[in-house]
Amino acid sequence: MNTPPASAPQGEIPALFVRTRRRFKSRRRAGHRFDRNGHSIALEALSAEEIAALKADPALEVEECTFPAEPDEPETT
Repeated sequence: MNTPPASAPQGEIPALFVRTRRRFKSRRRAGHRFDRNGHSIALEALSAEEIAALKADPALEVEECTFPAEPDEPETT
């Protein structure tokens, strides 16, 4: 597992936003399928090797980002 970067704000989950470059319709890498819409993946869900493979793939645009950590919903009685 990866540790969150020091720059991640409190209550935010560090992640990568990944999508294909314009000339690629879709691409599979690190157990995920990517398209032009893209999606975020929490860093803790990726190994160091998977992160390196995503960043090195010339068909993908990869940006570091964060997304809000959702608190557990309160139980109703």
